[in-house]
Amino acid sequence: MNRRSRILLVTFAVLMAAVLLVSFWPRGKAVADLRVPGWAPGSKSDKGDEEAPYDSIEIVLEGQNVALSRGPDRAWTLGAPAGARPDKYRVRQIVDLLREDLTSVLPASVRKEDLKSFGLDAGGRALVVYRGAGGAKTELEIGLWQKPEGATGEGDTFVRVAGDERVWRVLGRNLRKPFDGGVKGLRDRKPFRFEASDVVAVRIRDAAALDVPDRDIHLVSSEAATQVQKDGEAKKKPDRTWKFENLAGITAGEVKAYLTAIAGIYVQEYADALPSGVTIPDDAFSVRLELADGGVVGLRVASGKDDTAWMQVDGTAGFCKVAKYVLEQIHKHIGDLRDRRLVAVARDAIRAVDLVDGDRRLSFERSGNVFRSVVPSGINLSKTLVDTFLTDIENLRADAFLPPSALAGVQTGLDKPILTIAVTTTDGGRRVLKVGADKGSGARYVSIAGSSDVATLPAWALTRIRKSPDDLVEKKK
Repeated sequence: MNRRSRILLVTFAVLMAAVLLVSFWPRGKAVADLRVPGWAPGSKSDKGDEEAPYDSIEIVLEGQNVALSRGPDRAWTLGAPAGARPDKYRVRQIVDLLREDLTSVLPASVRKEDLKSFGLDAGGRALVVYRGAGGAKTELEIGLWQKPEGATGEGDTFVRVAGDERVWRVLGRNLRKPFDGGVKGLRDRKPFRFEASDVVAVRIRDAAALDVPDRDIHLVSSEAATQVQKDGEAKKKPDRTWKFENLAGITAGEVKAYLTAIAGIYVQEYADALPSGVTIPDDAFSVRLELADGGVVGLRVASGKDDTAWMQVDGTAGFCKVAKYVLEQIHKHIGDLRDRRLVAVARDAIRAVDLVDGDRRLSFERSGNVFRSVVPSGINLSKTLVDTFLTDIENLRADAFLPPSALAGVQTGLDKPILTIAVTTTDGGRRVLKVGADKGSGARYVSIAGSSDVATLPAWALTRIRKSPDDLVEKKK
């Protein structure tokens, strides 16, 4: 072995010794890895907000304190503003930050004045304190999230944990995502938790309504017949039958759809104050809902600028910016909430129909399971076509019933209708639908003989009931 070979061999031996020394040298606390144990590593679930072992979460974000607490029903509530609801998906994201172990092997000692560069200064960090049963506590400071341009994966996040002044870089995880929307982003954009079936009474007030009955509307409900519950089936909420408490002779109609629209209101933005030029006075249009569990939901609405409106919810601080169509969904009167069926007779209960359309007439009556043409006589009617026609009569609905203020000075043409349909029922009753003048866009004024109510019927609905004998005759094969 020459001198050169001996030198190479000694050099290789020294390098191997150095590698072994680094690999097996015990690590002290100064170089320990970060590891925060997860509450359910490896598990998958979309109900982390219910399953996580936390009873409360305290968050400091944008210099504001937010308190989340979970009740016996496993639902989370916001401590402030009073009455506000947390976004359950944000809560789920927050608890899921610690579902898996939180680990890092990249620490850095950072001077206090440099924390801002890592998003961990008091104004930039998200301080999250998780509290569980028995006083268990996990405190985490979440700073900047970084994802280099063109990089794959979620990116990395800088964090600090209680009792450790070092900054850790957590690879491949975006821990900042639940806080992207700031403090207001933690609130549920749907401010209401109730369902339409939870409401037992409705009161609508509109001091500015032109018609006196529309200024104070009361609707009350009763449970419909109990539905049969199958074994193992989740308990269903009862259907409800609605009526106007202060209006005799008017049947309530699409109340459930109205309540569903309110329950599903989506807020575009929460604000501490209304914008300049917008007010919601005490006598603004308001809705008060009484719930089956004794709770009450109250709200007031007003128009905003452009295509927006504003809503104030009783018991909740601040205001809700909503789309203008939400105002239109809420702002309803008697004509919108009443039963809009015109003839209101079941198909099987119809014994005869007499339709007069100008100088044309179509009259037929039931004879056993078929229908016999009276005028014109002797034609063979198609049972299928007649059944479809009767179904269209049964389901015929007005666009809206018009209040007196909307009819002032209007020529409805109902004194000389262009079309009448007389329906005789199997119990001897008789209802006559009158179709009058054109209101515009093909819609026409309609009414039932003997009633002072006037409604509008859209053009497409008129087409369904404006039949001639040829439309119902049995076609030759």
